[in-house]
Amino acid sequence: NGGTINGRKDKVTEEHFYGDEITIIAAPTLLGSTFTYWKGSEYHPGDKYTVTEDHTFVAQWTRNGIPPARSTTTTTVTRRTEIPRTADPTVASWALLIPAMACVVEGVRRRRR
Repeated sequence: NGGTINGRKDKVTEEHFYGDEITIIAAPTLLGSTFTYWKGSEYHPGDKYTVTEDHTFVAQWTRNGIPPARSTTTTTVTRRTEIPRTADPTVASWALLIPAMACVVEGVRRRRR
């Protein structure tokens, strides 16, 4: 999730058998950020995990000098940094402006008659 672990920036894959108990790997590093936990629930380096299915652990970060937001947003491998906007004020403005313009045009047409 943007960090490096043991000098590697690519995805680290480990293979284990179902039922194996593994130890969660060490924390990665990311310039300007502090590692907080491994998401896939909330695991910390050294925690024990019993393999019951395929599982992905994604590093979660707190940016140094910036307090965490109220609702935590996480980044995935695709590295999303913004929450998509659900409404664009420009669209809403046009939605109100077009009917208003139609009324003005109709009023001018009626006046000319």
